[in-house]
Amino acid sequence: MKKGTVKRELIGNEGMVLLDTIRRLNRRNATDRLMKLVNKTHPADIAWVFRHLSPVERTNVFNIVAQSSEVGDFLSELDLAIMLQLVEDLTPKFMVAIIKEMATDDAADLLEALPVEVANEIRQLMGKEDRAEVDELMQYHPESAGGLMSPDFMALDEELSVGDAIKKVQERSEEKEMSFYLYITHGEEHQLSGVLSLRELLMHPPYRQLSNIMNPKVIAVSTDTDQEEVAHIVSQYNILAVPGNFLKMSAPITL
Repeated sequence: MKKGTVKRELIGNEGMVLLDTIRRLNRRNATDRLMKLVNKTHPADIAWVFRHLSPVERTNVFNIVAQSSEVGDFLSELDLAIMLQLVEDLTPKFMVAIIKEMATDDAADLLEALPVEVANEIRQLMGKEDRAEVDELMQYHPESAGGLMSPDFMALDEELSVGDAIKKVQERSEEKEMSFYLYITHGEEHQLSGVLSLRELLMHPPYRQLSNIMNPKVIAVSTDTDQEEVAHIVSQYNILAVPGNFLKMSAPITL
C-alpha cells in the first residue's frame, strides 16, 4: 500500500481547484456530477483531496467513491489511519469485491492492517486462487523484500520469439499490471534466466528468440532482504523493479 506517498506539492493549484469543486458538489448534493468527477480523476488525486476534507465530507464523498470501479486503487493511495476508518463499517462481502479489483500486494497490505478476526472473515469469502496469492505475501515481514513483492508480473519462456512474446503480453495485459520488465524463464520449473524491458522487446524483429536478446545478468534479492537494501539496489542500478530469487517464477519487488 502506498502509505502517504501522495504529496501536496505534487498536486499544486490543480489540486486546490479539485478540492474546491468536490466540496462545492458535495454541499449541493450533486451526486451524479460528483460521481462523474470521481470516475475521471486519478485515485491518487482523489486521495489527496480526501485528506483535506472534514469527517462529514469524507463520509459523503466515500459513499460516492465506493460505488466507482476505482475504490480499490483509491484505498491503496490513502494513509493507513484514514483507510481503516473508512473500511471498518463495510461488510466483509463488500470488502471482498473491493479486494478482488486491487493489486495483490495492495490487497495483502490492506488485510494485514485490519483486525485479525475481520481479515480472516474476509479471507474466507475470497476465491481460492485470490486467497492463496494474498496469503503468500502476508507470510513475509512487511519491511522485507517478501513483504514488498507483487505476484502481478509478466514471465515468458526464453524459447519464445519476439512476435509470440508480444502477442502473449497483449493477451495478458488486462489481467496484469503494466509491466516495465519481462522476466524470462526456462524449463518446466520456470527458473528465472533473464530479464527484458518492454521497450527492448519492441525494438527487435519478430523472428528473434528471447534467449538471444534478454539480459542474463539478473539482479535478484531474497525474501528476507531488508526493504532499505532493496531500495538501495533499485537506486544504484536505476531500475524500477528487482526480481526475487525465492520462487519458481520469481516475483518482482517494486518501489
